[in-house]
Amino acid sequence: MKFLSLPTLIVVLCAGLIMISIMAATDVIDLKRFFNRDESATSTLQNEYPQPAKLAEKLQMGVVELNVADLAAQQKYYQELVGLEVLSEDSSSVTLGFRDRAVIRLVASPQLPPQVQGSAGLYHSAIVFSSRATLAQAVQRILERAPQYYSGTSDHVVSEAFYFVDPEGNGVELYYDKDPASWRWRGGSVEMGSEYIDPEQYIKTYANTSAGEEKKMGHVHLKVGDIEQARSFYESVLGLALTSQMPTALFMSDGKYHHYLGMNVWESPRAGMRTPSLGLKSFEIFVPDAERLTELKARLTAASISFTETDKKVEVEDPWGTVVLITVNEAVFSE
Repeated sequence: MKFLSLPTLIVVLCAGLIMISIMAATDVIDLKRFFNRDESATSTLQNEYPQPAKLAEKLQMGVVELNVADLAAQQKYYQELVGLEVLSEDSSSVTLGFRDRAVIRLVASPQLPPQVQGSAGLYHSAIVFSSRATLAQAVQRILERAPQYYSGTSDHVVSEAFYFVDPEGNGVELYYDKDPASWRWRGGSVEMGSEYIDPEQYIKTYANTSAGEEKKMGHVHLKVGDIEQARSFYESVLGLALTSQMPTALFMSDGKYHHYLGMNVWESPRAGMRTPSLGLKSFEIFVPDAERLTELKARLTAASISFTETDKKVEVEDPWGTVVLITVNEAVFSE
C-alpha cells in the first residue's frame, strides 16, 4: 500500500477544510434564503407580492367549529381565559366571539371519539388581537389560572404569537400582528421566522397599557397528509395564494396577508380520510361578493370535486375530509 508523503497529506487536508468551509457557508446562505431572513439581500428590495388569490383579492377568516365532549368546560376556557364573549347559545352549542364577529363555535358532541393520533385535522386555530395590551392580558390570565395549557411562544417577524391548548387538546394560538408596513415580501414570499418571546417580560411590558380590544379569527393551521396534494387543492382549486413554503408546510392567503391558512405534515404524514371525531368540525373563509363563489364553483366542477351551496355559501371537503365553508360577507370588508 502506498502512503501519501507528509507535505502532500497536509495539502490534501487543507484543501478539504477549505471545501468544508465553503459548503458550510453555502448551507448558511441557502438556509437564509429558505427562511427569507437574508437581511443584506432584502434591505434594498421593494416588496414583491405573490399574484392575488384566485378566490378573492381580499379574504378574511370566519368561524371555526369544534366538536367538543364537555361544552361547559370548553366555553369556560374560551370565555374566561381567552376573553371571548358569548354571542349565542342553546343546549347543544355556543358561539363565542367579539361584538358581532363569531370566532369559535363549540358543538356538544360527547358521543364522538377523540381524534386518532396521526390523523388530519386542526393543528391550531389562531385568534388575532388588535393590541399587544389585550394579548398580554389574555396570556397573563391563562398563565396565572391554567398554566398547564401553555405550550410556547414565537416572534414570527410578522407577528408575536403565544401557543396553548384548550382543555380537550385543540391547539390555540393567540397573536398580535406587527405593522404590515414592516413585513417584507421577496419573490412572492413573506419573510417569517421563529424567535423566543419571554412571556413574563411581555406581560410586564404590555399588560398594564391601554389599547383597543378587538379580537377575531386570524388564521387556521391544518394537519394534512400530503403537502403536494394540499397545495393542489388549496391553491389550484380553492384559489388561495401561496405566501411561504417549506418541504413540510405551506402558508396561504389572499396575497397580501402573511397567511390565513397554514398546513403541515409534522404530526400527520400520509394521513388518510378523517372519520367523525372530537376536534375540528369546519372552518370558514369570507369573500366579498357572490361572483367569487361562481368562479369557485366552476373550478370545483372542473376538478370533479363535489360541493353543496346556498345563495351565499359553498361547502366543500378537502382531500382529508375537513369541511371548508366559503361565505359571502360584504360587511367585514367594509369595516
